[in-house]
Amino acid sequence: MDIEEILENIPDKREWKSTTSLKFKRDLYSFFKDMELDASKVVELGTHRGYTTRVLSLLFEEVITYDIVDDPYSKEFNKDRDNITYRYQDIYKSPWWEECIGASVVFIDADHNYEEVKKDIENTLKIKDVCYMVFDDYGLFPSVKNAVTESMKKHWPKIKPAGYVGEEPGSECRIGKILEDWEGLVCKIE
Repeated sequence: MDIEEILENIPDKREWKSTTSLKFKRDLYSFFKDMELDASKVVELGTHRGYTTRVLSLLFEEVITYDIVDDPYSKEFNKDRDNITYRYQDIYKSPWWEECIGASVVFIDADHNYEEVKKDIENTLKIKDVCYMVFDDYGLFPSVKNAVTESMKKHWPKIKPAGYVGEEPGSECRIGKILEDWEGLVCKIE
């Protein structure tokens, strides 16, 4: 399926501030579409309305997505996708990573506070086979960028930047907020 077909019914970040931009979704798709990973399983931290979940479900054989709120919108929006498993729980109070053995990618877009992003990173590193982490709002929230930067320094060379995704610095992809850096960052875990 062509990425433009996938994005036809998905709003841009300018229309729905709590999603990723359409450029982010295109870049994410381009980054992973031809990649051969040992396991084709992705974990998404922060389902929200399921727009990015849909793109992930077309890239990977299995998607496990976590959100603290059981919002039926995502299930309805993705009702034609049979490879998505929804989990509703507080990922900061439960060992979610134990259910994610064999995941090769973790998409981090849950709580954007510094401490919680650091916890997301540390918990992701507990998944034995994980090889990529993707961060949304890297350039929008200084707390996200600071947590990622510090974690890369702490775990260097285990965690390295692999590429930027989404809108570039200076963009107003979320109305009223200017990106200080790229919207998203993909990190390789070795």
